[in-house]
Amino acid sequence: MRRMEAAAREALMRRRQALLHGEEGVHTLSAAERAELRRVADALARIQRGSYGRCAHCGAVIQGERLERTPWTPTCTGCATTH
Repeated sequence: MRRMEAAAREALMRRRQALLHGEEGVHTLSAAERAELRRVADALARIQRGSYGRCAHCGAVIQGERLERTPWTPTCTGCATTH
């Protein structure tokens, strides 16, 4: 789990940097980018709290492939389709 958290933290930090600085330096964030930035910050907070990789709705372990694709996801596949 620690290796997964370290990889996720690195990916989340890169994504945060990309959102904040864009392709050509600092830019104004769109509503979608602000929402994604909040999801990234929330995922970093979950890593800090030790709850990263657990579904925010049901508490189940989030599938590794899902976290690799979208490290900021707060839910398992089942809850994502239900909620």
